[in-house]
Amino acid sequence: MKDRIVTLTDSSDVIITAFEMNRRQESVAASVQSLNIQTLQKNGVTNIVDAINTLPGVIMEERSPGSYRINIRGSALRAPFGVRNTKLLYNNYSLTDAGGDAYLNQLDFRMFDDIEVLKSIGGSVYGAGIGGSLLLNSGPNYEQFTMNAGISFGSFNTKDAYVKLGIPNEQKNLTQRFFASHFETDGWRDHTAMKRQVLNWELNYQPNKKQRLQATVIGGKHFYETPGGLTREQFVANARQARPAAGIFPSAEAANAFIEREMVFAGISHALQITPNFKNTTSVSGTMGWFENPNIRLYEKRLEPFASFKTVFENNFKHSNYGMQWHYGVEYIAGKYQNQTYENINGSKGVFLSQDDLNNSMLTAFVQGNITLKHDWQILLANSFNKVAFNHQVVFPEMNGTIKKRYDAEWVPKVSVLKSFGTLHWFVSYSKGFSSPTTSEVLIGNASFNEHLQAQYADMFEGGIKQRGNGFYWSAIAFLTNGKHTIVQGRDGAGRETYMNSGSTKQLGIELNLNYKITESKDYLLQMQTSYTFSDFKYDDYTVNENNFSGSLMPGVPKHRTYFGIYQRLRDKLDINMTAYLNGKLMLNDGNTAFADGYALINLYVAYNFLLRNNSFLKLYCSVNNVLNQTYSLGNDINAVGNRFYNAAPKRQVNIGLQLNLVK
Repeated sequence: MKDRIVTLTDSSDVIITAFEMNRRQESVAASVQSLNIQTLQKNGVTNIVDAINTLPGVIMEERSPGSYRINIRGSALRAPFGVRNTKLLYNNYSLTDAGGDAYLNQLDFRMFDDIEVLKSIGGSVYGAGIGGSLLLNSGPNYEQFTMNAGISFGSFNTKDAYVKLGIPNEQKNLTQRFFASHFETDGWRDHTAMKRQVLNWELNYQPNKKQRLQATVIGGKHFYETPGGLTREQFVANARQARPAAGIFPSAEAANAFIEREMVFAGISHALQITPNFKNTTSVSGTMGWFENPNIRLYEKRLEPFASFKTVFENNFKHSNYGMQWHYGVEYIAGKYQNQTYENINGSKGVFLSQDDLNNSMLTAFVQGNITLKHDWQILLANSFNKVAFNHQVVFPEMNGTIKKRYDAEWVPKVSVLKSFGTLHWFVSYSKGFSSPTTSEVLIGNASFNEHLQAQYADMFEGGIKQRGNGFYWSAIAFLTNGKHTIVQGRDGAGRETYMNSGSTKQLGIELNLNYKITESKDYLLQMQTSYTFSDFKYDDYTVNENNFSGSLMPGVPKHRTYFGIYQRLRDKLDINMTAYLNGKLMLNDGNTAFADGYALINLYVAYNFLLRNNSFLKLYCSVNNVLNQTYSLGNDINAVGNRFYNAAPKRQVNIGLQLNLVK
């Protein structure tokens, strides 16, 4: 396949699979956007963060190299790190465990051919959750042998190498994919070294026209040092430093604070076309995770296994006046976790302090109907039944009885309507959301179980307009989310994350997006993209002890965000992509007494393609991140004890690399 740059303005290529719709983006009655591999790479060859941040309503943060956090319409309020309250799926396998946690940072984005970001409440087919969904897809089968490989070197002793193979058989009904990558960096800040290795194998087999078998295995090891947050004074004086010692607690470097996680995932799915209008897809998968985290307080060690089963039936009905597509099924996810804590002796385990065992499960039964009517009307009706349970037991130092926590069974409906007027598409939707506390929020270490934490709820009202024309695509979407028992994070006197329910919240947002081909010819392409996000997120009713935070802005989300990018391609050889991100000031605590300054970030990517035979090519590229050499914080610690909110992002960073794409 030729490395033609395909972006959202190419209407023939943007097919949204969210909600099982398989429709072009403008025809989906929801806030969904797609990024393909070419768009991902030209926004940062070794890092997914910059590409995700081109989307309105979505913020991807990196507190230190490899420590990702996804914030979809304010969802990261309860996530000190990782992906929480957001459903993460890879080829429709759940990478989110029964407790609602997922580790996006263990994957390499070059495994994917595209990413779909669902910003509205998923509900229905995606079960419990309020913070949207990320759908990671590895793409269609290869029809010929392909190899994509690359190597790069950059600032802060950054090294990266990967290889991706697609191997079909002679009959073209079986394809295997192999992927391997290694990435490492010393990081810009002190104590921010990171290493990640990823292996992936996939099998797609279609023995006949009615059946398809798919299998996936992923293995990975991820290590990164955690430098800790700084106070504003420390950040201004020397943003590069790791957290210094404070009181009885050592510095991050003295504690040798790091996170290391190994993971093995395996899944298999089978699709059967039972009749021309009736289909079933069933999948099973399992994940085993080994997690270690020495920090300034303790040394934590966890086993994190979970398994998933999902079966979905599809019925299609066609009539002269309407068409209907129904999906209904069941998903069950169960985990069995073990959490041990030790004294931390400079990054090594000391005295054994405690062990907690936790079993959890999530059951979702769902039904969804996509109805197409005359006069270009589309209606989506969906509902799901969700049941979440935890069983917790302290094993050491003294075994206690099992604490059983059951959350009320919840129905999560979703209704959306879309009306098309030629190329103009209007939609409105309503979604109810339910999100139980995650494993990390109820199991907070050292024999502590947060059994009083309640599930959070939300009602989201959304409306918008989309249009695609000759060389352009634009959308304007507004939403209002009313939250109840919203889970927020704080920190205790020892710096340990704590979680509580905040009463009620109101989140009003506007998201604008424009993609436009300014000029296109055989030898030259000039294209621009811009987006703007307005976020007015406030606590409606929130009191902690004697502190009333009602009316305060919710921390962690700037009120204004703007992105602008311009891309040029000359004679299929020279690529130039320049992007600018403008982030407004954001609050860092519930009382709005601390804030992070706004910043302007400019990145540049230049590549030259040496065209070879059979649509093969060799690419030489250079990327410069943070061209203006700004000092800013990307991934702040919310409500941090001692006002240690700030995690400085890298200063100017240069990467140079080679990429080879062979097709036979």
